[in-house]
Amino acid sequence: METFEFVLIVLTCVAASSVIDKFVNVSIPVIQVVIGLLVALVLPSVQEVHLESELFMLLFIAPLLFNETRETNIRALLLNLNSILSLAIALVVVSVLSVGYALHLMVPSIPLAAAFALASALGPTDAATVTALKSNIHLTHRQQTLLSGESLINDASGVVAFQFSVAAAVTGAFSLVDAAGSFTVLFVGGVVMGIVTGFAFSAINAMLGRLGYEDTVANVLYEVLTPFLVYLLAETFHVSGVLAVVAAGLVIALPRRQSNNALFARQKLVSDSTWKVISFLINGTIFVFLGMQLPLAVLPGTNGGLN
Repeated sequence: METFEFVLIVLTCVAASSVIDKFVNVSIPVIQVVIGLLVALVLPSVQEVHLESELFMLLFIAPLLFNETRETNIRALLLNLNSILSLAIALVVVSVLSVGYALHLMVPSIPLAAAFALASALGPTDAATVTALKSNIHLTHRQQTLLSGESLINDASGVVAFQFSVAAAVTGAFSLVDAAGSFTVLFVGGVVMGIVTGFAFSAINAMLGRLGYEDTVANVLYEVLTPFLVYLLAETFHVSGVLAVVAAGLVIALPRRQSNNALFARQKLVSDSTWKVISFLINGTIFVFLGMQLPLAVLPGTNGGLN
């Protein structure tokens, strides 16, 4: 199937899911998965589309994480940073190690690195689940901050652990000491890269503002491109792209929350609307694509469309 046709089909499915969601009392991700499955059964050629994991990280995960940072209360995040880091990093690492080793002991045929990869996928708290939880259950402000901050940061830590586990599974070599060292380099390097690029982009934006450049559309486009540029730059230096995106997003969002400038207000209004559409399209595409790959996933000897 041609790429353009596939993209058009996926976008149509995502748009249809938003309409169906108004008439049925079912979670929209479930609707999107079902739509993708039905399309795959009617048009089997969509199952032939494959997406490289690195491209998936760049096109989908990077902008989603960046968007999450835009909605994070940075002041509350900093006040509860120790608790959040202990949950988002220490607890994820402990969960990955304990679940990975337990799975390997129970099923020795599963390589240790593959067991760690599975544990890494199960460890992070889903941000969408946290949002739904906050809307259905009364939580204190601190509890909301802890859950939101943890879901943001442990997405990144879980992805880093997953990437390293998969790499170890592919190469067939795994050392806990080497893993800890590499994880530290990836983690710290990604955060530092994100902070540096975040301040650099903020400085450029501020300089353009002082020069009288007040184009809201161009500024929003510049913001949309930021997570892709930061991710690619971090991966070029062999540090964590996802952590760099999270750190850069927090740094870039900070001065905008502190500004009362009318330009910033207009830009935020346009930016919020733009990111709402982008986030819905990306999430919808992921779930529709998942539904399209279900027929392949249940067949023996296949691994679906994500390589």
